Amino acid sequence: MYMYSTHASVPYVSASGNSMLVSLEFPGEAIDQREVEDIAGHLRGNSIRLLSLRGCNMKDESFSEICRALEANRSLQHLNLNINVVHSTYRMKELASTLIVNRTVTHLMYVVISV
Repeated sequence: MYMYSTHASVPYVSASGNSMLVSLEFPGEAIDQREVEDIAGHLRGNSIRLLSLRGCNMKDESFSEICRALEANRSLQHLNLNINVVHSTYRMKELASTLIVNRTVTHLMYVVISV
């Protein structure tokens, strides 16, 4: 179970017997490398359906690592990148390339707020 200041849902066991977290949320937090590795592991392990990084701060390298893991993912349906997570052309291209490969994300939320 995820033990940061994240909000992880109760594990869910699907009809096929696979265990899932269902959702993993980091509302407005600074994401460190350990958390990025854990998020990437959950994505690669197909153990979440909703990932919310709403308002999170992270390095471009961390964003890229999450995108690479998302390319391999086959369970995520909802991705929330609202409030400046995708704030540069680099990240927009990275996300677009990822979503060309990943076909399970059906709901994408993102807003860029410029000051």
